[in-house]
Amino acid sequence: SSGYESNFVYYFYIPDMELSSIEPAVLTEMGGLVKIHGASFPTSGEILCRFEDHKVAANRVDSHYVSCQAPAHSRGPVTVEISPNNGSTWVPVKTALMYGAPFESIVVTPVSGPVTGGTNVTVTGALDVDTYEHSIVLCRFGTLEVTSVVTGDSISCLAPKTAGAGAVPVTLSLRHKQ
Repeated sequence: SSGYESNFVYYFYIPDMELSSIEPAVLTEMGGLVKIHGASFPTSGEILCRFEDHKVAANRVDSHYVSCQAPAHSRGPVTVEISPNNGSTWVPVKTALMYGAPFESIVVTPVSGPVTGGTNVTVTGALDVDTYEHSIVLCRFGTLEVTSVVTGDSISCLAPKTAGAGAVPVTLSLRHKQ
């Protein structure tokens, strides 16, 4: 016996989270519930969301997304980060969260098109298009995302092909330009 004994303490390695998007991409200044999509969210431990300096607990829905209650904030972009380990490390979300005009006043024209896709859809209304200048704007038809063109006070995108007829929500996502 060497007279030396060691007690074992464990350090846990967790997979790197990959954060891809936040939904919705635009909130009213009152805040609201957001979903953060990605991969490799840990299955145990406390996950936190940080909206600039405001930290809140995340609700782990599954390994592909968490939800967080975004606080009230003034108009403009907000940095969002996720901590997989109760605030020890933070991972930025690749998609911007924009505080701005409410969705209720957005208009989509036309309101229908063929399941084969290809219809040019224009989104207008209470859009603060100036806040999108440093982002790539994506249109989401249900779960299908397509790129868009921002012109003046409107956003245009081509409706994607879909598997079947029916109504789908149209939302906007923002990704930071690299």
